[in-house]
Amino acid sequence: MPGITIHRGSLPELIEARLDASFTVTQELRPYFIEGRFGYDVVAVEPYRKSYGDDDDEENDGELFIARLEGRPAGAIALSEAWNGYARIDNILVDTNLRRAGVATALLHHAVDWCKGRGLAGLMLETQNNNVAACKLYERFGFRLGGFDTHLYGAVAPGEIALFWYWHAAA
Repeated sequence: MPGITIHRGSLPELIEARLDASFTVTQELRPYFIEGRFGYDVVAVEPYRKSYGDDDDEENDGELFIARLEGRPAGAIALSEAWNGYARIDNILVDTNLRRAGVATALLHHAVDWCKGRGLAGLMLETQNNNVAACKLYERFGFRLGGFDTHLYGAVAPGEIALFWYWHAAA
């Protein structure tokens, strides 16, 4: 991607970048499982602002990569190896003011290279049903919805549904 560079980063560097990963929710996915296939409908909701708070600052067992757009911190991705032979995207974020500039796609391409470089079966990630733009991006990139959990966020964000997305290297 022109103007986008990605380098190995650190948690202090990510914190210092002060990226705003919040977004306005205007739609939600309503997942379903019918005749052995996952799918979803998109429904409009009363708009509200969503922020993941401090979970962008969490350490993980993998590697953190920072994306820069024309030298400015624009996004980040945290990758690790999951127990099941997949690369796991533990976190992916793009600054709200720099979205739709190809940053997330560049980070996903970096994740694919990281995955293939380790000989892993593919990529997996979890997001929520209120992050419709991200879900649509993952789907365009070739991820497929592999499952959902209606209880995972029950204690911290009632009503949110965890969605599990997979991209297969052999596909």
